[in-house]
Parts: sequence; C-alpha cells; structure tokens
Amino acid sequence: MKNLRFLVIFLTFLGVMICYLDRTALSYAIVPLKNEFHLNNGQFGILLSCFGFGYIITNIFGGYIADKFGSKLVWGIAGITWSLVTILFGMATGFTFLVFMRVLLGLAEGPVFPSVSRTVADWLPLKEKNIALSLGLIAVPISALIGAPVSTYLIVNFGWQYLFYILGTFGIVWSIIWLLFYTNKPIQHKLILNQELEYIENGKIENITVNKRNNNKKLKQLLTNKTFLINCYAYFCNGYMKLFIITWLPGYIIQTFHIKLKDLGIWLTIPWLLSAILMVLNGWIADKIFQKTRSFRKSRSFIIAICLFLTGVFLLPLCDVHSVGYAIIYISIATALTYMPDSCLYSTSSDLAPGNAGLSIALMNSCLAFASIIVPIITGYLSLSTNNFKLPILIIALLNLSAGILVILFHNPDRDIKLMNG
Repeated sequence: MKNLRFLVIFLTFLGVMICYLDRTALSYAIVPLKNEFHLNNGQFGILLSCFGFGYIITNIFGGYIADKFGSKLVWGIAGITWSLVTILFGMATGFTFLVFMRVLLGLAEGPVFPSVSRTVADWLPLKEKNIALSLGLIAVPISALIGAPVSTYLIVNFGWQYLFYILGTFGIVWSIIWLLFYTNKPIQHKLILNQELEYIENGKIENITVNKRNNNKKLKQLLTNKTFLINCYAYFCNGYMKLFIITWLPGYIIQTFHIKLKDLGIWLTIPWLLSAILMVLNGWIADKIFQKTRSFRKSRSFIIAICLFLTGVFLLPLCDVHSVGYAIIYISIATALTYMPDSCLYSTSSDLAPGNAGLSIALMNSCLAFASIIVPIITGYLSLSTNNFKLPILIIALLNLSAGILVILFHNPDRDIKLMNG
C-alpha cells in the first residue's frame, strides 16, 4: 500500500478525536448534571478536576511502556477501557459515582499522547514530523467542532445519558480497528512497500544523531535541560488555557451571556474551526521553515513564543467584555493560538530525547495533567466567589504572556538537541 504512514496518522487522528470527545462530554452536560445532582460551580469544578488525578498517574507510566512495548497494545487497551468508562458515565446515580468514573477516565486516557508521540517517532521521518503531529493533534479542535453541536443536540433531544452511551460505543469500535491494523514498527506491517520503509528509516533523527547507549544518563540530562524545562512550562501555561476551554467554556458562555444550551453548539463551533485551520497551517509553516533553515529555534521556538504571547494579549479584553459576539471573537482567536503551536511543543520534547520519545512527552504532558487538576477547581471556586469569570481569565492571560517571554529568551532547541544527542 502506498503512503501507509498517512493511514496510520489518520487512525491516530481518529483515536485522539474520540478520546477528546469522551473527555469533554461532561462539560457540555453541565446544565442537566448540575440540575439533577444539585451541584454548584465549586462542586462541578471538583468533578472536572478528578480527571487529572487519574491522568497524571498513567501519563508517565504510559510513556514508559509505550517506549518499551510500542503504542499498539498500550493505546488499544486504553481505548477499550476509557470507552467502557464513558458508557458507565451514562449510568451515574450520584456525585460520588461521577467522581469515581472521572478518575477512572483519567487513568484510562493517560497513555494517549505518549502513544501518539511514539507512533509518530516510529512511523515518520524527521522532515514530516511537524505536519504529521499537526494532522494527529488537529483531532482535538475537530472533536470539539463536531462535539459542540452534536453533544448539545443529543443532550437536548435524548438526554445526557445517551451522549455517553454513543461516544463509548464509537471508542470501542476504534480500539478494535487499531489493534487489528496497527503495528509498532513499519517493518512489521504486511502492507508497507520497501520504498516507503527505506524513506521512513533513512529520515529518522535516531539514525542521524542519536547514540542509543546511556539512555538513563540522557534522561537525567533531559530533566535538567533548559530548553526542555522551558518547553514544559510553556506547555503548562498553554495547557492552563486549554483546560479552561475544555472544562469551563460552555459554562462561561452560558453563565456570563445567558445563552441557552440548545444554542451553545453553534457559538462554540467558531473557536474550534479556527483552531483546526491554524494547527494545520502551523504544521506546514514549521516544516517549511525547518527545510529552509534547518533551525529548530526558527521553526519551533519563534512560533511557540509568538502564539503564547498573542494568546495572552487576546484574552485580556475578555476581562471586561459585555457582548457575546465580541467574547466569541476574542476567545476564538485565543483558542486557535493556543492550539496552533502544539506540534512544535511535541516535536521539541521528542527530539530532545528520541530514544525516549514516549517518556519525554509523558513528562511534558504531566504539566498538562497538573493543570487538569487545578484549573477546573480554581476556575470553579473563583467564579463562584466573584460571581464571574474575570479573575480566572486574567490568570490565564498572565501565564501565557510570561511563557511567551521565557521561550523567546531561553528556548534553544538547536543547541540542546545537539547537546542531548551528540
């Protein structure tokens, strides 16, 4: 089969999309769940944050086993598990049950992004890495683009329970296809052509620069590497914004502008559509800049810094906006800028330690896991105590502004990739 690697990336795209649909479904069900189980913003914030407690545990462990055993079994088992948990969400009988299921969902989804990184590292040459990651990670905004209108339609017309039943069923189907089709290495796949296999293997960074010995020593170097640490901080600040969007954006729009649930899906398609466009555009731009300059700093660091800084700039007006139209414009641009540099952040971490690509991404992703614990709680209680979302949004803006400055000053993958892999 010609260009089999792109079919693998398409499967990766579907897996991430289904994963995120399951993860964010709870946010769209905020109104019926709060009414049925008598929850306030603080309690709902706790419920949303429970995902992070499970996620942070299996995220690093998932990265280790993805590196050791490959992403086929890791992602396949994770997919079946989180899909079953999603179905059980529809059977919830109270707040305690929801909390328990939310923790289990986090545990099941923890290995996903380390598996994505391992898949791209195994199946793509270096020069296609950013565009491949962009096509895989674009599943996040696409899932929301689809999920916003579909989820609200299902909840309004059939009840919130059926939303979880349907999403869980899709996840099980995808997991079975993944386990049957995917192989950990291109050479193991019966359908791959020799020409494509040679193209993939000759273009990997491992074959160009990496001494695969002393991986433990390299891991210690990674944990003290300035570029990696700044990359992690940038991903935390970036993730803080993502977690607000994923967990509280529906609640923010409903409570601030008194939009009805049935109309919410239409409004929320705008930020996700723009995010999807900019993610693909970034993958193409980053690869083009790298092919021209062979500079990781120009093709990654500059893009990361600009996106983070502008995210903060476009969030600041939300602290004093009274029109839902203007709010959607600002939030759409900020959301798109948040998701745009994802492939650059992922590529930088994995290229600093390609022999431990799954684990390096897992360590970076732990920053997102930490954000997934604190953001829903902080946002929930601050909005409850102030009766608005101004202070939570200001915190996100300041974090992104600070990260943009630090990246432009200290993020130097050209120097540190050579240092780590020399």
